[in-house]
Amino acid sequence: MKRILIFGLLVFPLVLSADFFWVTVMQQGSPLGSQMILANGKFDNLRSEIEAGWSEGYAVMDLSHAPRRWNVVMSRGSGVSEQLIMHRRILREFQSTVAYYETRGYVLENVENGVGEWVAIFNRAGSGERSRLFVAQSLEALRTQLASIDHKERFIKDIEPAEGRWIAVTGEDGKEHTQFLRFAETWEEAQREIAKAWQKRYNIKCLEYGNNTWVLLFEKYDHFRKERYISATTYPLLQQRIRRYWKEGFKIIDLAESRR
Repeated sequence: MKRILIFGLLVFPLVLSADFFWVTVMQQGSPLGSQMILANGKFDNLRSEIEAGWSEGYAVMDLSHAPRRWNVVMSRGSGVSEQLIMHRRILREFQSTVAYYETRGYVLENVENGVGEWVAIFNRAGSGERSRLFVAQSLEALRTQLASIDHKERFIKDIEPAEGRWIAVTGEDGKEHTQFLRFAETWEEAQREIAKAWQKRYNIKCLEYGNNTWVLLFEKYDHFRKERYISATTYPLLQQRIRRYWKEGFKIIDLAESRR
């Protein structure tokens, strides 16, 4: 990996409530190679570890923020050769900076909100790759915006509900993507949506929680990949369960956190 751009992040200590829990989506048959998770109370403290991961052929695949902890999932075998990480506190500035880097040959892959900061992961664009950032003030407005895109040409990469807003990242890479979205008010309802999607041979591409809503993005690949979602109310338990599935050949696809 060649570049990194990270401006300082401040993390204020918060006490985890009893109803807080993590959810991790893990997939067998993914093309990803070995993985690692970096964690720290302050994102800035992860700078050297991310750079070390880049130098060893890892790429940042996902960011997650929970009270008192930032998590960064890095993987080998992603095919990504260069990445950049950027953040802004004011959403308008975040949007304009995203637009700037897109004109410089980067594509937006992932957006995460934490402690009043909007954080973005960019990859160096390949041939024909493009991205677009949508910002909506309500779920209904987001539905309307996404309904306007040509799904034969564009696909959804990521959705981040936070601070009362709805952020979506779409991409264009010349490949065919068959996707659908579902929204749920409770984790139990979200689990039912996952079960129905698996019955239709769709895999989970993105799982997020925010604005009191679960967002579930499903995609159909060339073949159905065996998946598991694991939940844990403590971080050591989450790590233990992730290591177990790593040994069975599963890879982390997404990290999420919620309150029951």
